[in-house]
Amino acid sequence: MIVSFFSRYIFYIYFIFLAIIGRTLRDFDLDYAAAILLSLLGLFSLPFLRVKLSVWDLMWLPASFMAIVYLVLYSLEVALPADPIIQSLMFFMPFVSLLSRNLDVEHVDLGRLFFGLAVLCFIGLLPYYSEVLVALTSSHERARFHSYFSILICFFMVSFLLSGWIEGKYKVIFSIFLIVIFSGAAAHRSMYLAFVCQVIFWMLVNGNVKALIRPLIAIVIGGGVLMFTDFGNVIIGKFSDSAAGTDGNTESRLYYYQQVFVNSYHDFLGVGFGEYFKYGLDSKGQPVAYALQHNSYLSYLYFLGWIPFLAVLVGLVRLVFYRGGGERLKVYLSIFIGMSFFSLLNVYLEQPTFGIVYWILYGLITREIQCARKIF
Repeated sequence: MIVSFFSRYIFYIYFIFLAIIGRTLRDFDLDYAAAILLSLLGLFSLPFLRVKLSVWDLMWLPASFMAIVYLVLYSLEVALPADPIIQSLMFFMPFVSLLSRNLDVEHVDLGRLFFGLAVLCFIGLLPYYSEVLVALTSSHERARFHSYFSILICFFMVSFLLSGWIEGKYKVIFSIFLIVIFSGAAAHRSMYLAFVCQVIFWMLVNGNVKALIRPLIAIVIGGGVLMFTDFGNVIIGKFSDSAAGTDGNTESRLYYYQQVFVNSYHDFLGVGFGEYFKYGLDSKGQPVAYALQHNSYLSYLYFLGWIPFLAVLVGLVRLVFYRGGGERLKVYLSIFIGMSFFSLLNVYLEQPTFGIVYWILYGLITREIQCARKIF
């Protein structure tokens, strides 16, 4: 009970912190410090937690182990062009999932919590209202504005609305409004595709007619938003460009995907840390320390090689096809699938705010799976 209480309020404070000043944390890179602190807390709390490692931990343990090995090797280097701590952080953030396995929160409380967090996030973005308005009304996709928290909370809110965890007509309407604002200002095409994945998953795991009403309403509202807003027209235009093969952004990403795979056979155990990404440059033409191929799962293959990459791939596939547990697990999985699809087309698991919450959610999923097995 003490550990559960401790873990719950750590994450409550962390979420509230991100919702209010998430943008400020990002601007000053303080989100990295917070992520390192939480990762260490999860790692060093392991001997004191009533948590047993399971087969589900094979999704991330090989990567964490190899990251430790590579950090030791690179600590012997005299000079490194890139910061190996920042590069390796994404492979240590999963330790946070050990803490969240002690969380047992009722769905009503979760609905209230995340609605409150979404409101706090909206308030936190108000000082940047001019940038938000520009992002919502610009005819260019790159005029985007967000905190990473404003992006990730959309995935939670979509699933909570689909499941009915957010109750009350006015709360539902305001939640839809917040999703439109947050996703519209972020202007990520892949975000809307991830929403579609969440809706499809929810429809597949809830085959009864009543459970399909909310997803169908979501499709109508989402289609209307894309058709009748400025940023919606921009998103649709970008989708059309990608389909026609005239979008250079899509072509460059596919090229980087190919390069990572081709070179992975030479670097079977990855390239390690401390070097810049060798296949691309940032928008200023400078080498980058993270994986610019815009695919967080290929970061496993690039930095650590095939063993961790296959481990995380198998873990993802198992979760996608997992059937069992109650409604709470279905909701968690729908959120996880949305965030995973988004990370498939972006480098967001590398970002501390997004990555930490992703692995917190993974811990909740693992808890629900273990509880379901004990019951059945």
